[in-house]
Amino acid sequence: AWYKASVELEEVSKIIGMEHLDAVAKSGRGALLISAHFTSMEICGRILLHQRKFSCLYRKPDQPVIAREMTRARMSEMKSVIHMEEVNDLIRALREGEMVWYAPDQGKKIKYSEVLPFFGVPAVTNTATGRIARMGKAALVPYVGYRLEDGTYRIEIFPEITDIPTKDASADAVKLNKLIESLIQKAPDQYFWLHKRFKRRGPGYEDVYAK
Repeated sequence: AWYKASVELEEVSKIIGMEHLDAVAKSGRGALLISAHFTSMEICGRILLHQRKFSCLYRKPDQPVIAREMTRARMSEMKSVIHMEEVNDLIRALREGEMVWYAPDQGKKIKYSEVLPFFGVPAVTNTATGRIARMGKAALVPYVGYRLEDGTYRIEIFPEITDIPTKDASADAVKLNKLIESLIQKAPDQYFWLHKRFKRRGPGYEDVYAK
């Protein structure tokens, strides 16, 4: 994912729906590329980067060698690499017309979060996505990348989401959870289930990881 030549990756991949990114770019707006944490995330990102430059929002891994190499690899090809806590930088990039990879599927207890259904189970959910899109005057464009049985990769880009944001951040977050569920169902075996999605839900909820 980090070291193979882009042209070699292009030979084993197919992108569907590039016209949806073209439409947003033509409008002069930036976009949040809404996806989720799949095990194929890095390699599919490289494949998409070969066709369209974009930026990413990230959290630096705790392991220093991995953190160094990940940052180096991403910065070498991406337009910019934005730390998840640098919200002002994210908003600025969107207003300047950048497309930014954004995966709101990993729950974290923050100011803009609520416990909402994810595959029918209450989970800490990011409710800031619509707010960020509004502040950044950006489109929300879903996409998913996954590996096929023959070892090739498929990236599907979907039309812009036009019913988010609304004035109801909770309802928006529920819609995005359902969207993410539909992306995961494309390749459920390739989703990053190791992430403890149902932790830290607060009083009244079972600790499903206690055992």
